[in-house]
Amino acid sequence: MKNLRTLSFLLCFGTCAIIFLGGCGSKDNSSVKFITNTVTNFITRYVTNTDIINFTNEVPVPAAIPQTYIDGDTFLKWVRNVPILTSDDQALFAMDDVKVLYILDNTIKQTILEDDVKAKFELTLRKNGVPINPDSRNTVFVGLTGFYDETGMLLCYNYNVSVSESQLIFRNGEGRRGMVTVWQRGGSHGTVGKVKANEALLRVVEKSAEVFANDYLSANPKQNTIKRNLTFANSELQFWQTQLANVNAGKNWTPLLGWDVYGFPMIGNLTPPSSDAADAIRQSISAVTNSIDKLQKQLQ
Repeated sequence: MKNLRTLSFLLCFGTCAIIFLGGCGSKDNSSVKFITNTVTNFITRYVTNTDIINFTNEVPVPAAIPQTYIDGDTFLKWVRNVPILTSDDQALFAMDDVKVLYILDNTIKQTILEDDVKAKFELTLRKNGVPINPDSRNTVFVGLTGFYDETGMLLCYNYNVSVSESQLIFRNGEGRRGMVTVWQRGGSHGTVGKVKANEALLRVVEKSAEVFANDYLSANPKQNTIKRNLTFANSELQFWQTQLANVNAGKNWTPLLGWDVYGFPMIGNLTPPSSDAADAIRQSISAVTNSIDKLQKQLQ
């Protein structure tokens, strides 16, 4: 009400001012001045209620990537990060064991027995801690060829040792599979008299086996030490199990004294069966079994 009275007063005052000014002075219309009274209203509006509207933007999810593409990408990344071989011995990496294939020509077979070559080569490998397994996927090729001169008393020979594997070869967008030699050392060639040929060739065979064993252990130091100990432990377990069976059957049994450098057991004298012997053998079996479990975990 107060504001309304104020506004009415202003309107009346404005009107009176116009009339007063209009009636004063000369009656000439040119001297009449009109004054306009302007009223300005300032309106303030307050928002008391706010409505929040949530808009959901649905983006379609792309189709799942096929597993074959994921596997291919994983394999490609693995290939790009494969270490480069820095020496010949490193080509023998990650070999759990080996098998040996012997290739002797007829002339050599008339000079030396294949069994003698096999015994010398493999015994040297075992002595140096290289596991031999006839079913191994890692093959060592031992080749020996030769011929005699016109007198028939002088042998010319060529000896080589190598490791070959099936590999994929890619060139210019094309691929092939073939056998590739990844290691070749310890070979030799020369001449030797027929009388001493057998002895000389066995020395060559032994030396080459030592070269291979050295490179093999250099590429697989820890793994093959564990595997060698595991081989001994399994052999010892079988030995004690056999002795326990003998004691239970009332037969004499044989104590185990140790192992020689070739991996063969050194045994004591025959001993009569007894309950104390059976208990001692069971304790040995238990100890060896625990050792085997620990070694297998280390290999994993």
